[in-house]
Amino acid sequence: MSMQFTDSSSYINQSQPEIPVTAFTHRENWWQRRTDREQKLIIAIILLSALSFVLFITVIILGAKLHNS
Repeated sequence: MSMQFTDSSSYINQSQPEIPVTAFTHRENWWQRRTDREQKLIIAIILLSALSFVLFITVIILGAKLHNS
């Protein structure tokens, strides 16, 4: 029983070699670990937030111009 456990744990250790994680490699790997669908979702959220921010600023500017005229 313990023999099978050590065999399986050594197999797990072989399939996932330990990589020294620095801040840069961690940030680089974070994006690569996301699935394609998750990456598209994150990009869509970022684009929508940027678009809503631009619309918000535009409404404020137009509102100020209309208020002054």
